Amino acid sequence: MSKVTVIGGGVTGLTTAIRLREAGHEVTVAAKDYLAGTTSWVATAIWHLFWVEVDERVERWSVTALDELIRLSRIEETGVTLVRGIECVRETSPDAEDFVQGRTGAAWQHIVPSYEALTLEELKGRLPWDYPLETMLGGYIIEVPIADMSVYLPYLMKRLEHLGVRLESDTFENFSEVEERFPADWYINCTGLGSATLAGDSTLRGIKGQIVRVTHDGSITEYIADDFSPRGMTYILPRGQDIVLGGSEDTDCDDSNIDDQLAASILARCAALVPDIANATVLEHLAGLRPYRPSIRLEFDPDVSNLIHNYGHGGSGVSLSWGCSAEVVEMVGKAENGQSTH
Repeated sequence: MSKVTVIGGGVTGLTTAIRLREAGHEVTVAAKDYLAGTTSWVATAIWHLFWVEVDERVERWSVTALDELIRLSRIEETGVTLVRGIECVRETSPDAEDFVQGRTGAAWQHIVPSYEALTLEELKGRLPWDYPLETMLGGYIIEVPIADMSVYLPYLMKRLEHLGVRLESDTFENFSEVEERFPADWYINCTGLGSATLAGDSTLRGIKGQIVRVTHDGSITEYIADDFSPRGMTYILPRGQDIVLGGSEDTDCDDSNIDDQLAASILARCAALVPDIANATVLEHLAGLRPYRPSIRLEFDPDVSNLIHNYGHGGSGVSLSWGCSAEVVEMVGKAENGQSTH
């Protein structure tokens, strides 16, 4: 089988390397950073399509990833669990019309482990009496996987080490440097925002997200998300060892510094939605830049025949990772068999 170099140490790079090695290729991962040095480390990592343009391919990748994440949720050391929760739908939600017409339920019911639509009155009964409901249409209860990235990323790296994949730390100014230092038959670019430089992609931009990790005493067992609240994106996501509070989507910021005023606002919004949050202790503030572009780039490079790009997943890296990884394996296989790759 072929020799493959995967560039990038985030969740996309690691899962791509796993699938390529499982397909029989000799794989090396070369990355500037791993674990806490990556954007993936900051991800809330609940299966959800966010800051990504959805088309048939994205839907297919998301379903493939969902199936694998559900499987991983049965393995304790992965850090992946299934969480049940409520998604609020407002007039400003992208899926508002689909929800009103019943298309949301029709789509979800055949994909996720469980789904139940909620009328506005039913939703009100699950919210604090004084929670603002202007523009609210209703919601739904859904069960999906969520990953604790402080556990999940180390699990993926251990899996790679067990498979015999080399994990190298290096930095690159251009693709020629990658070729020189890591000779291979195939190269897979999974560098996220780094592709602005490595691939010269001027369409990439960072969408800043900020979250707060707080203590989890076990009293909050279901998540709730009001992503399009007029007061700001609001979600409470219980994981195994903590609760993640969010959030934000700042399109006018190119740094990942913690905004103290935003952190206070997140805590206040989340306490308004789930009052018990006020009793939790803050563990950590985190921020990162989601790698957004008008569409995910998963394709062969038009000028470098043995280079495949796999980046631009927005806020959906975990939710698409296993699906995009499978696509990369298929692309390499078809190319080696002389089949069309475009």
